[in-house]
Amino acid sequence: ADLYPTVSLHSPDEMVELNFGGAPFVYDVQALVKATRDVRVAKVSRLPVPPHYMNALVRDYLLHYGYSETLTCMDNACGLPRQCVAQSEEMSRSSSAHRRLLHEHVMGGEIGRALELCESQTPGLLESEPHVLFCLHCQAFIELIRKKEPLEAIEYARKHLAPYRTDHEGARAAQLQRLVALLAYESPDTAESEISQLMATTQCEGVADALNAAVLNAAGAPSQSAIERLLRQLVATQHAIREVNLGYGQAFRLGSE
Repeated sequence: ADLYPTVSLHSPDEMVELNFGGAPFVYDVQALVKATRDVRVAKVSRLPVPPHYMNALVRDYLLHYGYSETLTCMDNACGLPRQCVAQSEEMSRSSSAHRRLLHEHVMGGEIGRALELCESQTPGLLESEPHVLFCLHCQAFIELIRKKEPLEAIEYARKHLAPYRTDHEGARAAQLQRLVALLAYESPDTAESEISQLMATTQCEGVADALNAAVLNAAGAPSQSAIERLLRQLVATQHAIREVNLGYGQAFRLGSE
């Protein structure tokens, strides 16, 4: 039931002082919060989790991102018979080496090789995934800037990125503006602005993951690993619980506890 705090005043000119955290509380609220959290964590920790559940999550993650050699070592260590591998997993395994090579090309700044490999191994893929193709062209531009080749970057942009100027999607237009801004910096990777984020490793990882997901999706496999889908479900559930409680309570942040 909802609780409504009330205060009763006895005599005229009486005053009530409210403390919303600006001063120390007489009652140890933080100790109560910690004790309640500890009870909840202990209760969750006692829930039995069969080892094969965790093994399945780890195996799926390794398979999803193409760590086939690590996956084989894990299977051998766990004593998993080869015949237990599902047919759907065989499909992902067969593309594992291809996807891993694509990942290495993108992370190594060899976008041209990644594009050529896509065209030879999965023809038509990038045409069906225009957003991924756009991301690859953007990354190719960034790599030319990283190599201190601004003239080549401008020429590449004219050939591959100029067609996107008429794109009505705001996100792509904003990305093009950020890319062009890279030309104004002698060392954009050390610039004190959001532009430097384009030169970060996380930028390459995002493009590599998007390409990996596109290849998996084309093969009929999930575009996200099971553990990523599980975490998304956790975040969505926590937000739904907060909405049911009319927004009361601390906002859920993954990794905050």
